[in-house]
Amino acid sequence: MPSGRRPRIHISTFRACELIAVAKRHVQASYVAEYLGALEAGLVVEESGYFDRDYLSEFQAFYCTSSAAYENRCKRLHFFKKIITKKHLLSAASGSVEARKLIETNYLGFAILRPVRHAPLGRTVLSWYPDRYVPKTPRITTPSREYKVHLLGMTIRVTGLAWQQQDTGVSACATIALWTMLHASALDEHHAIPSTADITRAANAGFPAGARVFPSGGLYFQQICEAIKSTRLEPMIADGQTRTPLSSRRGFSRERFSAVLACMIRSGYPLLLSCDRVQKNLDTAGHAVCVVGFREPAAPVAKGKPRSTWPDAFIEHIYIHDDNIGPSARFRITTCPHNETPLSTIRDPAKEDPNDPTSYVVLERSPPPRAIRSTSPVRHRDELNRVLVPNGIVAAVHEDLRMNALQLHDNADVLARALAKVWGFPLTVTARFLKAHDYVDSVLGSTLRPDAAATRKARFAMYNQVEPMSLLIGLARIGYEDTPLVDVLFDTTGLDCQARVLCQVAFVPEVVPGLKDVRQAIVDVLDWDYGPLIRVGA
Repeated sequence: MPSGRRPRIHISTFRACELIAVAKRHVQASYVAEYLGALEAGLVVEESGYFDRDYLSEFQAFYCTSSAAYENRCKRLHFFKKIITKKHLLSAASGSVEARKLIETNYLGFAILRPVRHAPLGRTVLSWYPDRYVPKTPRITTPSREYKVHLLGMTIRVTGLAWQQQDTGVSACATIALWTMLHASALDEHHAIPSTADITRAANAGFPAGARVFPSGGLYFQQICEAIKSTRLEPMIADGQTRTPLSSRRGFSRERFSAVLACMIRSGYPLLLSCDRVQKNLDTAGHAVCVVGFREPAAPVAKGKPRSTWPDAFIEHIYIHDDNIGPSARFRITTCPHNETPLSTIRDPAKEDPNDPTSYVVLERSPPPRAIRSTSPVRHRDELNRVLVPNGIVAAVHEDLRMNALQLHDNADVLARALAKVWGFPLTVTARFLKAHDYVDSVLGSTLRPDAAATRKARFAMYNQVEPMSLLIGLARIGYEDTPLVDVLFDTTGLDCQARVLCQVAFVPEVVPGLKDVRQAIVDVLDWDYGPLIRVGA
């Protein structure tokens, strides 16, 4: 190796790594550094001369023709917990099985450093910080996926969802949010995850806005939908329905917002939010972010009149990939009266009515829990007032899924309200989409565990009594506090005007008579197409 040349693999401590130097100039890098400090990062391995697919696409689309002579190579930083030392890394590279297991267990993720001074942070995947509230109110992060990286002859895995900093040369906030969303939605054998440059081209090809493609000034909502279609996925859209004083676009009631968010995140689909970003002087600017998770609310205590309650309506915290902040930023859901600005009157979530039609949802930046302490030498500098008012939701779903989240919510609510009246006690309801085989394999197994006989009976009944199901089904779970009483499975490939219930799975024998009464009443009134009733607990 020529003298003075930095090796392609460089090992350093977290405090001495290049990310810390970048964090002193960029707000997003300071957030990532503080996040890694909370994960107890200690050892950092730097790969120089790294070719990143996303940056190469951006380089080809824009930077290669610039007279600034940008490089086409990046650096990739790998982060490990403090327990890992240089000796462990060398032993793992030598083939030690024990050292490799230790390396894999304590791997925190990676970050790409692009040779672009104004937006150096490229594709970044970090593991979630420890969930300290399991099992009562766990963090729901179903859209997260497993990423594999190769380092020194090792294959290491990290579970998270990719994020990157906004680069106005090739992409803007909507492009980044869409890129993150497609990292989860397009993860199968039929779809390819596009680069940010591919997304910007597809958005402008399907819905030209009249402006040049590169440099990108942002995407309209219609362009986002066209970009989704270009990947052979379909946009699922939910618009707000309550007035706000900010713009002509309407905001969301808390129940409508939470119903769509919880259903899609539970189903593994991240959500792109079109928002108004409100600053301290009440100026607003359009913004787009990607919701990647939420904190499960506590189950409501059953009391009062027989009625149906959606626990998801009381979600308080969600996690957002925001290109202006960083990955998995924590926001609090609250509301504001529709005739007041968000910064003047923000309500306490514990004291508000999620069905109040005179208020709209406000997302307020929330720091991590006090139990999470960062050891980063650089503190995150949040320079903007982080208040977001959502006015549109879009998810990228598979073509087989034709039922939207609000339709599933409304159908489940009809059943739950009717059953609450018949049974005479309050019920809780949750809803989501999933693959039919996942319901038979995983959901039934976890619900009926450890009753092996009941599990076997339920699985055989699903195959022998139920008509062949669509690949994706809608699941509405109706229960009493934390106890599931009945699962209702909906066909997701039919028409919006007629619900088709594939089957009902009763877990408690005492609920069967009520199910039969409600079933007949709904068929008579709404003309629903009903499948069989499977009695697991009988």
